[in-house]
Amino acid sequence: MNQSFENLIFEHQTLETRLADPDVFGDQSLYLELNKKYAELSPLAKIARELIECRTRIEEAHDLLGDP
Repeated sequence: MNQSFENLIFEHQTLETRLADPDVFGDQSLYLELNKKYAELSPLAKIARELIECRTRIEEAHDLLGDP
């Protein structure tokens, strides 16, 4: 499941990089399309990052406690 979250985060980061590209900014229709996708993915990417962080902390806590 983490792979799905990581893919979502990667897609979000890729969109962010593309939006910073001057060639994309020069093409307003492409820029608007990418910006819309970026805005839709932003809240999901934030939640995905938080879930990954929580899972990491839970795993670390289990390791400290010696739980399987």
